[in-house]
Amino acid sequence: MNSYNKWLACMLLTLFCSCLHKEKTDQQLQLNASKNYDKNFVDFVDYKMFKESNLNIKLKLNFTIDSGYHIQPDTVTNSNFIATHFSIEDSETYDVTAVKFDYKPKRWTLDSTTYFKVISENFSIWLTIAPHKASPKSSTTNAILYYQACDAKKCYFPRSLTIPISLE
Repeated sequence: MNSYNKWLACMLLTLFCSCLHKEKTDQQLQLNASKNYDKNFVDFVDYKMFKESNLNIKLKLNFTIDSGYHIQPDTVTNSNFIATHFSIEDSETYDVTAVKFDYKPKRWTLDSTTYFKVISENFSIWLTIAPHKASPKSSTTNAILYYQACDAKKCYFPRSLTIPISLE
């Protein structure tokens, strides 16, 4: 085998190996992306119910956020961010009179000059519900938390988390 053929064989082998390595890297990226595709990032922990003297019901819904991730609060100042939104199904048996997010804001930076507040680790949502006078004693409904999780490098597609609530 002359030197040109050796060089050509070496080049083809190098090219073949680099293609295999790139293909493996692409497969790893796709696998990592698919792991986060089904990931919720936010988990509903539980809720506690408090009955008030005026017959209103207060609910405290508790959530955790996976380590290394954050979500936006319910109000954002930059239109590039997706605010977290909480909703509860309409009902003929009660009215929702207040929804309040309860969290310790964490300062986050987009670059060296732009700072904003995010929710990380855990948070709660307080609901005040006014049952109708003629309503049955118990009711079951669903609430939905709509959010977008981000980490230090990127934000993921928005998610929604359904929370079953029993009002008794």
